[in-house]
Amino acid sequence: MDLDAVADELYAVPVGQFTAARDIRAGEARQAGDAALAKAIKGLRRPTTSAWLVNVATREKPGELRRLIQLGESLRDAQSRRSANDLRRLSAERASTVTAVAGEVVRLGQGKGQPVSDSVAAEVR
Repeated sequence: MDLDAVADELYAVPVGQFTAARDIRAGEARQAGDAALAKAIKGLRRPTTSAWLVNVATREKPGELRRLIQLGESLRDAQSRRSANDLRRLSAERASTVTAVAGEVVRLGQGKGQPVSDSVAAEVR
């Protein structure tokens, strides 16, 4: 058991179950005689709902987030070339893509039983 593996596991559990799951894993590390790991696990913070939603999407819908990364690269390229036409086109594409991806992320969370308020949806965007 190492911290990265435990963190990866914990940040995949539903937000409402994070603290209990973290405490169990810290107890297991302590029982195994690894006090330093137990302390490090206890130091893991519960994610915000928006962060949890993005984590879930990263795991389950990596293509959606890859679209955003590629779009960001295209925007940087257009900016470095000072291409006003490309910047206008890509900025509009960014707005629609962010809205679409954020909607997918919210629906994914809702499908997992996680209520998503308007403010959380705005944080995801």
